[in-house]
Amino acid sequence: MVAIAALLSIDGCARQTTPPARWRVRFGPIVGPTVIVGHVNTRSEAWLMTGADSLVHVNLEDGRSTTTKLEPLALGEHPWGLALLADGTLWTLLGRSVLGQVSPQGRVLRRIPLTRVHVGLFGGGRQLLYQVINFDPPVEALLAGPPGEAERRPWSGMRTRAFPLARAAVAALNFVSCGQATEGTIPCWFPDQAAVTLTDRSGASRELRLEGLPTVAPEVLLTSENPRRPVRDALLSQGGFLWVLGSGTPPRTEPTERPGGWLLNRYDSRGVMLHRMQLPEPARLLLSATDDGCLMLSTTGYVIEVHP
Repeated sequence: MVAIAALLSIDGCARQTTPPARWRVRFGPIVGPTVIVGHVNTRSEAWLMTGADSLVHVNLEDGRSTTTKLEPLALGEHPWGLALLADGTLWTLLGRSVLGQVSPQGRVLRRIPLTRVHVGLFGGGRQLLYQVINFDPPVEALLAGPPGEAERRPWSGMRTRAFPLARAAVAALNFVSCGQATEGTIPCWFPDQAAVTLTDRSGASRELRLEGLPTVAPEVLLTSENPRRPVRDALLSQGGFLWVLGSGTPPRTEPTERPGGWLLNRYDSRGVMLHRMQLPEPARLLLSATDDGCLMLSTTGYVIEVHP
């Protein structure tokens, strides 16, 4: 275990310096530098789907992890996204037009052909959340329904937005990301906005505009090799606190601009910033969250515990 007191917390209202955050390596590494195309979590477990066609299972309590190849896959099939439903089933997109159910051991158990091109898949409690490619905004950003294309309906108040850009660029700026559901509430966001939309089981949603998250122009976001996204990942704790990992800015002592999130913010249920923390090394994503701390995956593959 390594303890590093190297984070600066800033109170969101008074902007007063608070004691340094506590940061320690819990275990790892659990994954290499491969791309992570989807991740989900419970209080004690997490699953990562990688661009190497592998499923990583992590026990967050005892530090054990296993990596298994996803199989069988058809020629040209690769997973995209990962969703965990309330019944414990795992789902992914196999390409852009096949929905696949996978076992925790990486076996593809079921395939459901889709008639439209899909770019996003998330877990919404007892239902899946889908994003279908659309080049003509504004439309509903997400649809909810059971596995397959039957009985889908618009979900949440998120709608795609128009930009004076090429159609492909507009589509990219409207890609949605979502965190795991907590007590039936799910955080989702667009790549260019310092905002998160919280949606409950009924589909009712509210947008939280979040301070303390640097933004860049959409054109810069689209053309950068290492885009500085305001929100890279977000999780709600059981008590309603919102943890947000943002790209932020690397420390001045950082010799190279490594990809990942350098900024970790904590907000209350109204979106008021409570803590703002500069991380000593970048993180890839959030693995779990409590009211007073969270677990992150570092860019070096270690599971890190952070407290304000």
